[in-house]
Amino acid sequence: MRRKTTLFFCMLVAGTLWAQEIFINELHYDNQGDDDGEGFEIAGPAGTDLEGYRVLLYNGSNGKSYGLEETLTGTIDDEGSGYGARWFPKQKIQNGPKDALALVDPEGQVLEFISYEGVVTAITGPATGMTSTDIGVKESDKTPVGHSLQRAKTGWRSPLPKTEAFLNEGQGLLVPVTTVPYFLIYPNPASGGHITIKTTNFASLQVSIYSVLGKVVYQQRFQAGSLINIENLSEGIYFLEVKQGNSQVTKKLLIK
Repeated sequence: MRRKTTLFFCMLVAGTLWAQEIFINELHYDNQGDDDGEGFEIAGPAGTDLEGYRVLLYNGSNGKSYGLEETLTGTIDDEGSGYGARWFPKQKIQNGPKDALALVDPEGQVLEFISYEGVVTAITGPATGMTSTDIGVKESDKTPVGHSLQRAKTGWRSPLPKTEAFLNEGQGLLVPVTTVPYFLIYPNPASGGHITIKTTNFASLQVSIYSVLGKVVYQQRFQAGSLINIENLSEGIYFLEVKQGNSQVTKKLLIK
């Protein structure tokens, strides 16, 4: 049985909704002068035991893991809202282009495969056959020492002062809400190009679908019970957010 801490959605703690499982939240690989303080950050629900999770680094020139696998350890702390982050120093992270990181769970499933300065298709390791998702921002030999690339609700941001081991400013991951009393999305996984959302309230729904990088890929208003066309979305994992009046809920949506 998969650990409860690896669920993407529906973690309601003290009235706050967490929208994702653990993920890569911050990255530093290049700066002015000799590279200093390289590493990456993993964020997620407080209390998540990271034992058995791994991060593999991939070379953009050949799609191979370049031997700097990091086995994660420790437990994610509580930074005040039931969630937190851990920083993992990692020297000799390549400066690009097209280099990548794969976050792998204890069962060997790739949770994320992200890259910087281009995309790469892995030919070795757990991510074999997968094409990375470019985070869209980068560092260079002009990046000030002590800066990093940081994830926010709408995607990754250009170098900012490091917040290693702490959630990023403007993270947008903790959303105080009143949860929709009853919510059902079906089918999920979806494979026929359509889904339906059902609630006990017939008021209209504001439906937003986010990519794993937090980009809005679909947004529309519907009546509860309406058929929602998702034919234009590629296969993969998405985050589906539904707002109804003052209530809100978020679920993982898997499209096959």
